[in-house]
Amino acid sequence: MKSRFRDAVERFACVTVLAVFLAGCAGMEPSVRTAEQSPAGRGPVLPAHLQEKIRLSETLGEALYASAAMATLGAGVMTEKVGDAKAAGVCGTIVFSEGGGGAGGSGSWMVEFFTNLKDPRVAYQVRLVSAGAGDVKKEFKVFKPPRKPADGELLLHRAIRRAVEAIPDRPDQPVTPVVLPGVVLGEDGLLVYLLAGSSRDNVAVFGKHYRVLVSLDGQRAVKVEPLSGDVLETELGAPQQDGTRPFLYVTHLLGDYPLETHVFLNRLHRTDLYVLTDKYTWRIHDGAIQLDSVRK
Repeated sequence: MKSRFRDAVERFACVTVLAVFLAGCAGMEPSVRTAEQSPAGRGPVLPAHLQEKIRLSETLGEALYASAAMATLGAGVMTEKVGDAKAAGVCGTIVFSEGGGGAGGSGSWMVEFFTNLKDPRVAYQVRLVSAGAGDVKKEFKVFKPPRKPADGELLLHRAIRRAVEAIPDRPDQPVTPVVLPGVVLGEDGLLVYLLAGSSRDNVAVFGKHYRVLVSLDGQRAVKVEPLSGDVLETELGAPQQDGTRPFLYVTHLLGDYPLETHVFLNRLHRTDLYVLTDKYTWRIHDGAIQLDSVRK
């Protein structure tokens, strides 16, 4: 029999990425080349041993983008209604998909804001519902008094707090947390991504992002993985007529292939991103990772 924590994970954490993850798995094949095929029949072929890793980076990057976009949109609604989050006593945010859509953040999403760190309560709630043609219906709700969270809601809030606490020397950057089920990386627990932001406008933040594996009950940080070497912000070029921006490039020294955070940034800023590793140069276009050249 499943524990109540695993049930909570499946009801709330897994649904955070369910629509995006399943849609991505079903539709990712065209963007992942086999060892016998290169893009449009030209250029270097994709190394066979990296194919599944690259596919996972694409899928997880799309999930991060969808969740973070909804969190940002929900925070904007809350700020419009309430004002400064800190002054309102907000001490945490969770976001999860209620389903009903596919990749890119469609369907219905819930963003909830907690107050009272010692005895967490849900004070504000924003429901974001796709209305078609790119429109989003925004529903804002205030709980007076703030309500006790359900088990799954409290689990997500607790997991995020444990992840933040596990990095005592974390740079002073605003972060957007995204929680995904650990099973997507073959782990037993919750994956808490801490996506770094900036107080500056018009920049792409390449670091310092973290991925923290938290125990299934949300009580303990099991593993902390920096996804970038240091704090890194790059100026964005001016948008072009079609809304895209001039390409960006970044050197990645933590592995041979782009991570999900690189795909997330590509989708977020609508710009081609070139990732230079020790062996390869990669191009990320519209969420798809392509091998541009072999460096050595």
